Amino acid sequence: MKNKPANPLPRRQRRVPSVFQNAPTYFLTFCSADRAKMLANNLIFKHACEFIEAGNTETGFFVSALMIMPDHIHALVSISPQSEQKIGNWVRAFKRAIGKNNIRWQKGFFDHILRSNESRSEKWEYIRNNPVRAELVRKPEEWPYQRWFHPTTGEPCAPDEDVRPTNILSNKPVGPTSLSGEKNKLRNLIAARRPDFQTLEPLSAAVIETFQTLEVFKLARAIGAYMPLADEVDISPLFQGLEKTFFIPSFDEASGLYRMAQLTTELKKGRFGITEPAVPVFAAGNEIDLILVPGVAFDRAGRRIGRGGGFYDRLLPQYDAVRVGVCFDFQCLETIPAEEHDIQMDWLITESSILKIAMNS
Repeated sequence: MKNKPANPLPRRQRRVPSVFQNAPTYFLTFCSADRAKMLANNLIFKHACEFIEAGNTETGFFVSALMIMPDHIHALVSISPQSEQKIGNWVRAFKRAIGKNNIRWQKGFFDHILRSNESRSEKWEYIRNNPVRAELVRKPEEWPYQRWFHPTTGEPCAPDEDVRPTNILSNKPVGPTSLSGEKNKLRNLIAARRPDFQTLEPLSAAVIETFQTLEVFKLARAIGAYMPLADEVDISPLFQGLEKTFFIPSFDEASGLYRMAQLTTELKKGRFGITEPAVPVFAAGNEIDLILVPGVAFDRAGRRIGRGGGFYDRLLPQYDAVRVGVCFDFQCLETIPAEEHDIQMDWLITESSILKIAMNS
């Protein structure tokens, strides 16, 4: 019989995940030292899954999702209300369990508490699309280093609609009628519409040309921007030759939030593999005139669907700036379901149009 590795966390009587009702669920991220691309391999994935399967629900923790990327790991972890364990205990035990593979870890970890059904579904979609954003695979299901755990049994399972790890609070899967479910369907729709990456390059140039005719851009001196991913409008040509100061999102360790930091020539890969200034100089709330906002989809009312991480929902309210959604025509939808925390754009720019959003639309 195959022996599972010893789990260094204290054991408790085995219970089904219903004991995790009303329990906090953490979205965790931890990285290899210097973001070395050493994590995504069969041996590390095997040891990680064995550790989770040996301890799921028995140690006061329930892991509902695991994603191993080349230089970082995501996990959704709940703590039983009956447990005195801290989330840092699970992270340290996990690192020790797969540390036999001679991994050097970046100090600390990032954690964010998910407080609702909707945020779980959003985060689930964000995690599973990580390999696609990194251009490692074309479809989420093609990435081999991911594992989902059934919300009823705690056993490994396929990531299908019936077992999404999105509602450990109530121990019920999110149904297809939920708002987040509708957003996920729209994300899939846009992914199906998206042409190949080579086709996007001239479209990006057209978006930039259109955008530079906008009066609010001409008047702006300090602009919040972003470092584009492969499926986003490439705005990087704007960074050269203009008498403007650009800022890009950078993770602020002190606040635990992304903030806008001045773009410099010295850059690094941040917590989520996002390029950011090596030594960030953060902008004050009234320092930025205009912020360019990427997204998966927008509608004519200025509503936006992001990737599910919620980063812009927390970043944009920090700045008193004009918000300009930047996307391609195929990302524009007639209407998008809105949530209370969603941030509305003031303008929407594509390769063929400029739309000023009416207030309260």
